[in-house]
Amino acid sequence: MLIRNIKEFLNFKKQIDQSKISYSQIKNMFFFPSKRWDIETSEGYLIKLSRNDIKKDLNLFVRLSNEDKFKNELVIDFRQKDQIILNGK
Repeated sequence: MLIRNIKEFLNFKKQIDQSKISYSQIKNMFFFPSKRWDIETSEGYLIKLSRNDIKKDLNLFVRLSNEDKFKNELVIDFRQKDQIILNGK
């Protein structure tokens, strides 16, 4: 079980490295039995990632977090296909 989790993490880390988010922005990472990840950033965002499009989700998060109209959206949920769910303060 531990080896499988290590492989999951290494794959996840690779996708982070290939995305536009900096690894140093990540405060916490949460892995779920469904093989899905959530990220908490140092800026206070909680990103709920889909299982399949992690790099795409992270790149879209970077774009959204740079726009003023999304500054108060602290939870950004990419789990639903073709939808983004935002939850603010």
